[in-house]
Amino acid sequence: MALSKGILELMNETSVAATATVPTTVGGAECGIIDTTETATCALELEAVFNADGTASCVFHVRASTVGGTLATEWDTVDYDVATLACTPGLRAQMTIDVDASPKYLTVFAVNEDGTYSMTSVKVTRAIQEVKPL
Repeated sequence: MALSKGILELMNETSVAATATVPTTVGGAECGIIDTTETATCALELEAVFNADGTASCVFHVRASTVGGTLATEWDTVDYDVATLACTPGLRAQMTIDVDASPKYLTVFAVNEDGTYSMTSVKVTRAIQEVKPL
C-alpha cells in the first residue's frame, strides 16, 4: 500500500454574523463533507479573523455519519469532536486538530459566539493521508 496526502478547503466564509452558525443545517453547501474511506489520518485546520472589538471565540463542531447526505436525520445529533478558536481581537487565529477518521463521513459547523461582532475569513481545511493500493 502507498500513502498519499490530500488537502482540500471545505469552508471559506467571507463573513459570519454575530451568533450565527455556518452551515445552518447539516450537509449545507457552506461546508464540504469529508469521506474518510481509505483514510489513515485526518487533520482539520481551523481559522478566523476576529473583529477588533470582538470578545468571544469561534467554536467548530465536528459531526459524524455512516451514510453522509444532506438530511439532518443522516447525521449524529451529538458532536464527534469540538474545538474552540480563542478570540484574538483584530487578528487572525488558526489551529490544527487531529480527528479520528473512524466514521465514514465528517462535516464541520462554525459558530460565532460573539453576540455583537461578525468574524471574517472563517475557513476549514482538511488534510488527510489516504491509503492507496499499489
